[in-house]
Amino acid sequence: MTHSGHLPLIDGTRRTADSLDIGVFTQDLAQDLDMNVVALDLVLDTVRRKDPTISNERARSVLGSLGITGSMALQKIGTMSGGEKARVALANFVLVPHNILMLDEPSNHLDSATVQVLTQALQEYKGTIIVVTHNRPFCEQLQPTHVATVVGEPGMYIYILYMYVHTYICMYIHICVYIHMYVCIAHARSDCGRRARYVHICIIYIYTYIYMYVFTYVCIYICMYV
Repeated sequence: MTHSGHLPLIDGTRRTADSLDIGVFTQDLAQDLDMNVVALDLVLDTVRRKDPTISNERARSVLGSLGITGSMALQKIGTMSGGEKARVALANFVLVPHNILMLDEPSNHLDSATVQVLTQALQEYKGTIIVVTHNRPFCEQLQPTHVATVVGEPGMYIYILYMYVHTYICMYIHICVYIHMYVCIAHARSDCGRRARYVHICIIYIYTYIYMYVFTYVCIYICMYV
């Protein structure tokens, strides 16, 4: 989003040509649609701001290729499902002419047939496309010229490892404490003996939670500063 100009730069400079026209498709783009407008009217109004020559048949054709067919194109956006709203937003996006497309998870909420149509449309596109996706089959079908893989920070891997270790250790300690509690109470022959056992169990719990909190803060510190 920084490269598209939607967010301020963290560092450096951003220089663009006068002819640059970036189209940005975000994951929550469907949420920005007017819920009280008919899908076809919304697409036509949006696209005609850039391309006044767009026809009803062309808009219906694109909507239909994305799964919004027949009377569905005449429904209000607010009556549609999340996936259908995403398709309407995508129709808006592909019909407006841009020379650079930036797409953030465009295959979300789309079935396999619609993803195939989207892939074919992007392959026929003559401009530059930048896509962020976790959908490996979609990426392979798109056949991009360059692929960059994001590798997590070392601290993140430590945190994930901590979550696994922490969960299993806590489960083990709690099981041991409950077994110890049952055995101690079962073998206590007097009220004084039972009270002593309870005190012993409380001490075990205190040490357990001290361990868990210390281990947690140490891992958080490693993730943040290492």
